[in-house]
Amino acid sequence: MKWQVLFLVTVCLLVVAAEPVGAEEPPDYILQWGTPGSGNGQFHNPRGIVINSCGYVFVVDTDNHRIQKFTDEGVFITAWGTPGTDYGQFDHPYGIAVDISDNIYVTDNHNHRVQKFTSEGVFITTWGIPGSGDSIFGIAVDAMGIVYVDDIYNNLIQRFTSDGIFINAWGPSSSETRWGICRGIAVDASSNVYLVSQTYHRVLKYTSDGLFLTLWGNQLSNPYGVTVDVLGHVYVADTYNHRIQKFTNDGLFLTMWGTNGSGDGQFNRPSSVALDALGQVYVVDIDNSRIQKFGYLPVVVEPTSWGCIKALYR
Repeated sequence: MKWQVLFLVTVCLLVVAAEPVGAEEPPDYILQWGTPGSGNGQFHNPRGIVINSCGYVFVVDTDNHRIQKFTDEGVFITAWGTPGTDYGQFDHPYGIAVDISDNIYVTDNHNHRVQKFTSEGVFITTWGIPGSGDSIFGIAVDAMGIVYVDDIYNNLIQRFTSDGIFINAWGPSSSETRWGICRGIAVDASSNVYLVSQTYHRVLKYTSDGLFLTLWGNQLSNPYGVTVDVLGHVYVADTYNHRIQKFTNDGLFLTMWGTNGSGDGQFNRPSSVALDALGQVYVVDIDNSRIQKFGYLPVVVEPTSWGCIKALYR
């Protein structure tokens, strides 16, 4: 009897796994928030986004030189940051990341530094000074608390401890793997690093030490943002195609959604994408000055002829 139960479970798993690549349905539109402006819940050229372990949403409001914090339903909670060079001030911040302790890291672009805060916006530390370049865009933190910073004009990924102590740096390994301008970076559960090249319209994948693994394009146009879910699926903000594309961690296409416009589920230059613990997808829609949220509605599959019950997400 035990082998029969094992057989049935195995059959069910094979049925689920047999779904062809590229056949996945895009997530459903759920809600949106944000309008142009400088008030609470308004945005001026928003860029980065991240979700912490409690489900709070942090948005980099770049041209308002601040970070805004919301509930997962878009209710404004707080904001911090003003234009300037002091601690807690910003000059066109761009990227944002969160660690396992819910500390927030921000690339303070024109101040050439990273700033670290609590999830309430209390300043912790900062590091970085101007070098041979003048912009840092993407930032990511792995499960060990290592911080990866996209130093684009030096054409490097720099790695730091969570306190800003430099570990090492690496760049493209050959002319075939050059990335040019990269505005987005993400790290998966195995500390593999994903870069989106705006210059060459592709995604590049590396080990944490900079060993090149693979790359792919699939009709990307000036991608700005990238993130990875807990299953290793890669989501790309395909910015100038006004859509989100989803891939396996080796670049096989899974699904995409979005067209150019201002309606529900449409985009005007999406710049960044993030996921919460439930797998819901949040997109920064730059020129529409808003955040859009998408998700898969739960689907319960009726018992099969083998008596197997599956509860899945579409």
